[in-house]
Parts: sequence; structure tokens; C-alpha cells
Amino acid sequence: MANKDFTAVGNATPEQLEKQYPCNGDPFGVWYCIDAERYRWAVNDKKGHAFTETLEYKTALIISEALRIRHKKINNGLLLGAKQKKVIADALLIGLESYGEIERIDNAVSMADVSTNGCLPDSIRPIHPTGSADTIGVFAAALRYMQPT
Repeated sequence: MANKDFTAVGNATPEQLEKQYPCNGDPFGVWYCIDAERYRWAVNDKKGHAFTETLEYKTALIISEALRIRHKKINNGLLLGAKQKKVIADALLIGLESYGEIERIDNAVSMADVSTNGCLPDSIRPIHPTGSADTIGVFAAALRYMQPT
């Protein structure tokens, strides 16, 4: 009837999958949407209304579980409040500004080093906190997480 990710194979028809996985209105429920043009697997929100659609059953299950966990955290007060988010966002912005300043100074020292034929002492060079250019991406990801959904 269906393969391991529950997409139709062989003799399975969309009608059979719709019967096997009906729209039940359950909070965070996963069901087969026969009327959808492309994304056949649907996930409900906490009120039991269709929230999102996806191509694979496995993906729908992951989304459903993530929504359940988020809902549980909201109900148990485990998510950050507005005041906590502001403090963290402010700290991230300070870190981002500091990172930018280190990059600016490092570039200036590199330019001066070139013009003096490498005669600048190492003590003038800033110590890079991570030694990685990927740090900016970490800041961006953290700030994105802090944005309200």
C-alpha cells in the first residue's frame, strides 16, 4: 500500500491513503490530503486546523512533534519571555558589534602590515575570539531565533 515514508507505491491509491489517514481535526494530527495539488501530507495546529503541508509523511511527523514540544513548552512557561529575549538580543548585538570592530581593526592592521613590508609587531594584532569567519553566522542564527514567531 505505501512505502516506508508512506508515499503511495504499487497498488496504493490516494483514496486508500486518505481512508487510512483521514483529516481528523486532532491537535497536531497528521493526515493525507487527497485534494492537494502537490503537498499531500498535512499537519494540524493546536486547534486541529490544517497548519502546513509537506511531500513526505516522515516530514509531517517531525513537524507535528516539533509543534507538540513547542506547545508543551509554552504551556509550562519554558519559553523565553519578552524581557528575557530583549536582554539576550542586546547581549548578542554587543557581541556582534564587538566582532565587527575586531574585523575592522584586523583589516586595518593587515593593510598597515602590507605597507610596512611585514614589520608590525604581533602585539598590535587583535586576538580573534574564535579564529573563525563563521562566527557571524552564529550571531545571525541566534538573533533569528530570538525573533517572535
